[in-house]
Parts: sequence; C-alpha cells; structure tokens
Amino acid sequence: MKRQRLACLALGLGCTLFLSACESQGDGRIAVGKVDTATLLQEDPDYQSMSVEYLRDQTDMRKEYVDQMKSAGEDAQKTKALQEKYAKASQEFDAKWKKKTEEFLKTRHDSIQAIAGDIAKRKKIDIVLIDSKMYPTVEWGGVDMTKDMALAMSDGSQHQPESTSTPAGDEG
Repeated sequence: MKRQRLACLALGLGCTLFLSACESQGDGRIAVGKVDTATLLQEDPDYQSMSVEYLRDQTDMRKEYVDQMKSAGEDAQKTKALQEKYAKASQEFDAKWKKKTEEFLKTRHDSIQAIAGDIAKRKKIDIVLIDSKMYPTVEWGGVDMTKDMALAMSDGSQHQPESTSTPAGDEG
C-alpha cells in the first residue's frame, strides 16, 4: 500500500486519479487503468439532451432579440435599451446554464468515480487515471476502462464486456 501511495503522489501531479481499494499485482507492480471522461459524456444521452436544450434556448433568446431589434427600427433609444436588456439576459442565461452544467457534471463524475472503483476492484486495477482528449493524462500503457464504463453507465450494471482486457493482458 505504501508503494501505491507513492505512485499516487507521483501520478497525482497534474492529473485526476482514483485509488481503488485493491492490492497491487503481487509482484510489486501497480496496475493502472484509465477512463476517458470526454468519451463517456459525448455518448451520454442525458448530456446530449441537455446540449440540445441549451442550443434551443439560446437560439430562442437570440431570435427574440433580433425580432425586437427589427421592430425598434431606427430608434436609437430603443436600440440601446434592447442591447442592454439583451446583455443582461445573456448574463443570466449563461449563469443559469453554467450552474446547470456544473451540477450535471458533478453528478456524472460522482457516478463515474463509483463505477470506476467497482470495475477497478473486479479487474484488480490499483489506480484509475481520468484521461480526456481535452485534458490528456500522461499515459504509458494503462488498461483502458472506457468501454467498461460506457457499458456500466448505459445499462446501470457493471457487466464486463468480453472485449476488454485486464492489466495482465487476459481477456476479462
């Protein structure tokens, strides 16, 4: 376990990781897994629905503003008032969606952490690194758990797909 903590400290500089309750491989090696959270979110139907809702609401707000600007015509006073009103509405809209997105992501990341821990225990993985194309993790051959995570998140189970391997390279 002391060796695991050292590895966590070394790996923890600049990446997010989860430490499972598993023991090391027995020969002193530490098994590392990785999860690409960007892939999981892109494939998440709830995240996709939220993105569509955001774009729809934003489009509606802009359309309303354009229509009001057209009706204001050449009236500089009305135009300025509408611009100020739109700027305020945009700030409120952005704040609302920022909060909604942060709450959604926190819930999803909590779920990802719990599922990753379960899969790591089953596959005897000691450390799970969160890898993302947006925030790449230094990688040197960790077991990619993203497929396991996607399956577990899609059906609410932790069934292990046949196609992914364990740290020892065995199909699992």
